[in-house]
Amino acid sequence: MSRNPSFVSLQLLAKWARAAEADWSDVPSPAGQPAFGTYGTGYDGWGVQTQQKYAAALAALGCLGERIGFSDTQWAIDRALAALRFNLAGHKSGAFHCTDGAKWGHTWISALGVERMMYGVQLLQPHFTEADHAALRAMLCSEADWLLTDYHRGPEKRITATRWAHEGGNDPESNIWNGALLWRASVMYPDHPHASDWQERAHVFLINGVSIEADATDDRIVAGKPVRERYIGPCFFPNYALDHHTYLNVGYMTICVSNAAMLHLDLKAAGLPRPESLDHHQADLWAVLRQMIFDDGRLARIGGDTRVRYAYCQEYLMPALLYAADHLGDPSAIRKLAPQLARIEREAAADPAGNGYFYGVRLAELRRQSPLYYTRLESDRACALGMVATYTPGVGASLATERVSAEMAHLQGAVWSEAQDQTETVCKPVNANDDQRTIPSAPGSASVNLRTHAASHANAGVASDAPTWAEPEHGAALHRSPTRFASFSWRAFNLAQGLCLPPDDGHLAEWEHNLGGLVEFCHHAHPTHGQWKLHRRVNRYHVDAFDGGFVTCGSVYEGTDLILAESWSGTDSALHQIAFAALPDNHTVVALQYCRMGNRRGYVAAIKGLHLNVPNDLFNDYHRRFFSQSGELELASPAAAEEVLSLGSRWANIENRIGVVGLHSPDRSSEANTLSVHRAPHRRAGALRSLHVEHLCWPCVIGPKKFEAGETILDVGWAVLSSVDAKQTAAFAAAHPPKQTRVDTGFENEGVRAIRVTGLDGVRYVLVANFGGNSLTLPTAGFAGEGGSLTDLSTGTAAGKAFALSAGEARVLKTG
Repeated sequence: MSRNPSFVSLQLLAKWARAAEADWSDVPSPAGQPAFGTYGTGYDGWGVQTQQKYAAALAALGCLGERIGFSDTQWAIDRALAALRFNLAGHKSGAFHCTDGAKWGHTWISALGVERMMYGVQLLQPHFTEADHAALRAMLCSEADWLLTDYHRGPEKRITATRWAHEGGNDPESNIWNGALLWRASVMYPDHPHASDWQERAHVFLINGVSIEADATDDRIVAGKPVRERYIGPCFFPNYALDHHTYLNVGYMTICVSNAAMLHLDLKAAGLPRPESLDHHQADLWAVLRQMIFDDGRLARIGGDTRVRYAYCQEYLMPALLYAADHLGDPSAIRKLAPQLARIEREAAADPAGNGYFYGVRLAELRRQSPLYYTRLESDRACALGMVATYTPGVGASLATERVSAEMAHLQGAVWSEAQDQTETVCKPVNANDDQRTIPSAPGSASVNLRTHAASHANAGVASDAPTWAEPEHGAALHRSPTRFASFSWRAFNLAQGLCLPPDDGHLAEWEHNLGGLVEFCHHAHPTHGQWKLHRRVNRYHVDAFDGGFVTCGSVYEGTDLILAESWSGTDSALHQIAFAALPDNHTVVALQYCRMGNRRGYVAAIKGLHLNVPNDLFNDYHRRFFSQSGELELASPAAAEEVLSLGSRWANIENRIGVVGLHSPDRSSEANTLSVHRAPHRRAGALRSLHVEHLCWPCVIGPKKFEAGETILDVGWAVLSSVDAKQTAAFAAAHPPKQTRVDTGFENEGVRAIRVTGLDGVRYVLVANFGGNSLTLPTAGFAGEGGSLTDLSTGTAAGKAFALSAGEARVLKTG
């Protein structure tokens, strides 16, 4: 049977559609009208969008299902029509209502579900009655008029665009989907008296989707006007970082591309004109975003994620890949479809009941707790699969060059099954001096001098072949090579998050607190007043990028806004400082972590230095192999109980892919410190707990533990090595005993910490950090040895006899 992505998507939908019957309800329709029905709750809000996405998915199955020999195409069409008719009737322009009694529409997010279902609406139109056409027109025109005259996302009726979420106007994704609906309505109903006004309003929304500060002075003519005339504000940072939901949000960077993708592909299929403003900075954004996708198609959420792993934003990467291949000059993007579809097949097949749910195993508890949210997630995946089924043939037909034809063959022929197998294949480590892979730049993108962090000109993107990406103002950096994906983000969802892993295996990644260490203070809110709160706050950070890597240093306050019911509260309990460096050897990350109690006594619930997350769930068959000085350890999940397993070793290797070495021990007088694995019997990735995760720590202390004012809580150094096996990890550990690795600077009492390592390129490097409160001048000899020299990688200059190090600053120095 063909492994064409359109066929695979339809096969998945065919099985899911039957399982979805458990959440289908017939809804009594007014007398004389065709049948109504709904998938999910039928409520306003997410319930409305859920039925819209269901309608689109069933439309794809019904209208395209003959390609796979699906025998019940008419049933699927009838289901899609019933859901769509109920949806249109429940709109403010209709004569009915949602199952909760509300009528939907006229909000900043109403257009989102509409845009996501429109590919299905186009498929269904040959089956429409005149009443269906009229209801669709009434809904779209009503929404367009509201966006024209009454739109607001906050208290004021205006389009907003701000860089920082806390400023109240970081709305790039909704600006794009609202602009898309306005344009769509204008070209579908050009006879409407407001059609030309809708188009102008659409351009304003779209220009302020992927907007940057340089647009304020951009004289380029787009849709008849200079960009600056429609510019309201920047939603993105100069190098295309996005501070959405108050953290570095790779997922919503993807959503911004996906909404442009849907309009582009729908208009292309319908032969309708597209807005010139639709592509505003999309190629520049894609040039950055493509670096944040693992080779297996999983998004590399370098800033973390508030939601379910492998869901929502991950689904809508699929239409974004098709848009990038079809329009943004990146035909290789389409290769990421194969492993993503294989992953969806794997999860759907994992349900022991065989009922066909997409998330029946990992999210069984969520299904019991919230049918509203569970069906929302199921419908997201179904909707995205319907897009793949609908759009892929058209994209394939338009890719005419020999190179692109080969890309499509990769999907449509025997290579597809090989790509599917990549999700289970372990690649062998490669040499550190292997050439870096070069990726063609997307059109319209310009490279940025990351060393000076200058990106003030129009179209200031980071080219896809740039070895290091950084957004210093947002506190983020990323370096990617064939052997290592390394990143750090100070403004991640839970703050201070790093990654170091092979770029070909996204299943090794879990974001929360990863490589940032964890110092969790005891907190016990009043049982009737408590709610989730992040008890951390960013203090400061500094980021420097250099050829082949980066270094960053900063601090967060731990134990903020604490409560011990019913009589005590406190804040800013301890200052946790971190120096993190990706060395230019394409394998190694080294870090220092230092945390001291503040000016009072404190009680700490858990201390996890290093804190490397190791997912251990469905996608690795619930088994992980750890190698260490003590031998091989296989961990099956879920754990029987919470426990801390001492590895009896200061080095460990996971799956012959990632090596970890403790360099600077918690007890500086002891050589006997060990790495430990903290295990839990429940899933614990993210707020919705969607993955089993092992925590590899250096050290791991489960409290409560008391610390007096000024007492050291954490003082460690470590290395993580990507694409290395157990033998290489053991050799690295043997070459770096703690006494020789720690650098005695003579300034330890002033807060200076330093470690010396030899990278896998054979070069010796020193990571030095000033965790004290004063700027210092440090003698070079203490780091390079007699007669040695030091080169500061951030500046490319020799350090001389001494060098200055400001408070809160770290540097990587190359010796020799």
